[in-house]
Amino acid sequence: MAKGLKAPNDMIHRVRHVADRQDRRLRRVALPHTYAALLWFGLLLLSHARAVPRAADADTPKTPETAQEPIVRVVLIESTGSFKLDLRGPYTLHELGKQNLLARGETISKMEVIPDPAGIRFGTTAVPKTRVTLTPLKNDLLEVDGKKYCGALDVIKGNDGKLMVVNRVSMETYLESVVAAEIGPDAPAAALQAQAVAARTYASSRIDDERQTRAHMYFDLFPDTRSQVYKGHTVCGTNVPRAVTATRGMVLTFKGRLITAYFHSTCGGRTESVKNVFSPNEIPPLAGIVCGWCDKTQYSSWKFKLSGKALAEKLAQKKHPVGEIRNLETDNVTPAGRVGQVKIWHSKKETALRV
Repeated sequence: MAKGLKAPNDMIHRVRHVADRQDRRLRRVALPHTYAALLWFGLLLLSHARAVPRAADADTPKTPETAQEPIVRVVLIESTGSFKLDLRGPYTLHELGKQNLLARGETISKMEVIPDPAGIRFGTTAVPKTRVTLTPLKNDLLEVDGKKYCGALDVIKGNDGKLMVVNRVSMETYLESVVAAEIGPDAPAAALQAQAVAARTYASSRIDDERQTRAHMYFDLFPDTRSQVYKGHTVCGTNVPRAVTATRGMVLTFKGRLITAYFHSTCGGRTESVKNVFSPNEIPPLAGIVCGWCDKTQYSSWKFKLSGKALAEKLAQKKHPVGEIRNLETDNVTPAGRVGQVKIWHSKKETALRV
């Protein structure tokens, strides 16, 4: 049975949430005009690192209390009516972003967290706040619907009455999960290190963007391919932690600014310029180059069949309604040889779409 939350008799020191700009704590890697996220060029990429003092000692505990490490906010659940919570250790509950202690407890076992008219209900206890942070006091793992996570947990009740669940975790701990999920723990050491640098750079650039534009007020990153794949606490042996530690704090920059370090598993022999996929502007380090490694892999060329009806349905879902599709025509080809734009001939009219 879940143990109820206890109201505090005195104030407990709140875990400090680090919100300073990320580039004040990160070592930077100067990029040549190459596509830096090609993971198999790990040694080449890391050879451009500047040797500067580490932001924190490698043996520093990996918790949100590590003031020298950036904190990453990953949304685990975007909207739900309830979730189950487990924690084998003491914890505190604060109002999000504030120091006022709302409650404390010793352990949590299969506690159901649901919206409450007054705020959020943790088991049998209703907390009269709509935004709270639950922090383990002894670095115990949190379990959300059976999945384990390091760090702290933000729970936010939205205007629709649903709950958002956000994992607040240190950058380097986050990266261990991402590297293991994105490239696998058995990849060569140089590839693991390059993946760590690319993933750290991508996360840092997204944190800067999100916190400046407030596009997502309560989180920085998604846990899937909308950002980077993050599976929480994972047992991945020693290779991944070593790669993350060896590159601690390293990020990729161009002209002193963080780049958005997009990466992928297979390019088919030549990488595409970022301006043809993600950005309207050319970014020299992401301009696309001949790879020479991926052109003969099993994923470099593939086929996918789709009926005209199914294609029309998918286009409608993306707010591109079309009539009965009669023909498709390549309208533009990028310098890398990929389709840049396609014309769709259908019963309503002709539609041109950038691919």
